[in-house]
Amino acid sequence: MPNILNGTVTKAGAMAKTITVTITRRFEHPKYIKRLERTTKLLVHDELNEAKIGDRVSITHTRPLSRTKNFYLSAINARPAESLQNIPLAAGPPELPAARTMQQVRRRAEAEAAKGTRGAAAVVGSVGSAEKEAEGGVAGLLPDLGLASGESKGEEMVAR
Repeated sequence: MPNILNGTVTKAGAMAKTITVTITRRFEHPKYIKRLERTTKLLVHDELNEAKIGDRVSITHTRPLSRTKNFYLSAINARPAESLQNIPLAAGPPELPAARTMQQVRRRAEAEAAKGTRGAAAVVGSVGSAEKEAEGGVAGLLPDLGLASGESKGEEMVAR
């Protein structure tokens, strides 16, 4: 009677008419009485190249077909509900254009603050001031700082 084993196809299409089947066996350790799981990978002859990755298959022992191939595919027992190759990649949450604009405004303001090109209006620390800058440019920031449209903070200190 031939040796028939059941396993899962883990590799297919890499070699002509050959698949790799992983057979999982569970046993109890004789001393520690713990359930263990061991896997064995076998090369299996698939004459028609019909098995795909993830298929549950039955394989039968036969004469050596090559140095490492001693089994042939006898039946495909079950196929996965949906092939792994057909599942689309999960897309992340859509990025809102307003949020992207706010990030760009904040980065631009921080870069200009580092250069020191905008004087007192270069300090953009909160989202509210970045939103005002997005709406009205630098003029939108000046009322928050308590400055008139033509003044700067340095002139105000000299005037005191």
